[in-house]
Amino acid sequence: MHPEKLIPIAGGAASAALTLSVLSGFGGTVVLAYLALLPLFVVAFGWGIRAGQVAALIGTALTFAFGGLTVGLIYAGTTAVPAWLVNRQALLGRKLPDGSANWYPVGHILCQLTALGAIVTAAAAVVHIDVPGGFQAAVAGYVDRILSAHFALPPADRQVVAARLVPVLPGATVMSWIVMITINAALAQALVVRTGKNRRPTPAYGSLDLPEWISWVLVAAAAVTLFAGGTLEYVGRNLTMILAMPFFLSGLGFIHVLARQLAAPGLALTIVYTIVVFSGWAVLAVAGLGMIERWADLRTRLAARLGPSNEEED
Repeated sequence: MHPEKLIPIAGGAASAALTLSVLSGFGGTVVLAYLALLPLFVVAFGWGIRAGQVAALIGTALTFAFGGLTVGLIYAGTTAVPAWLVNRQALLGRKLPDGSANWYPVGHILCQLTALGAIVTAAAAVVHIDVPGGFQAAVAGYVDRILSAHFALPPADRQVVAARLVPVLPGATVMSWIVMITINAALAQALVVRTGKNRRPTPAYGSLDLPEWISWVLVAAAAVTLFAGGTLEYVGRNLTMILAMPFFLSGLGFIHVLARQLAAPGLALTIVYTIVVFSGWAVLAVAGLGMIERWADLRTRLAARLGPSNEEED
């Protein structure tokens, strides 16, 4: 067998091993599970969509075989399916008359992942529609079981922790999933570029082109949150968090563009990220900046003042 034909097999096996290591306890941490996407992206970005599909299928088969039905389904839903979506869209491109290539925008891929997370969240709410108290009560029961099983907390402290987690847990979970996918894809692209295997140039991550529809879906979810009550308000709040994610990342990208104009960009970005990590209001402010930047086209105005810049790097 040609050595390159082994690469999808190795990538799928590595992805499955990273997931299963958490269950085995063999040095397993949640961080390893977060990296399970990385081998799938590296295979696709360096050796093509079909190789990436084979790697995802192998990873899924191995997690089913060695982790059982639940682990296999979780891996398929959170790792294999998003890897397939990102790989397919990221490698879509067409030749232009001048010989250059027009690649599928990463901002559109980000919004498709966001829509997928929102659909899954809404579906989970529908599945739990018959639970007394609705979706929020189901999430509260899940949080209580996790805290009881893994943390030696008295009932009063469990209630305090649950009161903080439950209102935002579905949205925060999907947001962290989107961040995980984004980081793994960027790392994979950097690795294949370093080895000279990249199929497409590295996108300009600081310039996300978001489709129009994401704005209107976000407005609709926010309206439900403001005017509905009960389960609808709870679902609307979490969907609003999820749908704001592309604007948050776009806002961060614009902050990076602004920081490059300063004498100490690294220090400025360190301060910004520190504030964002410890302040929920800062997250909202960055997402708001992303919305304003898109609607007011601030990036184009800034580019006009600073002169042309490269949109992609090889």
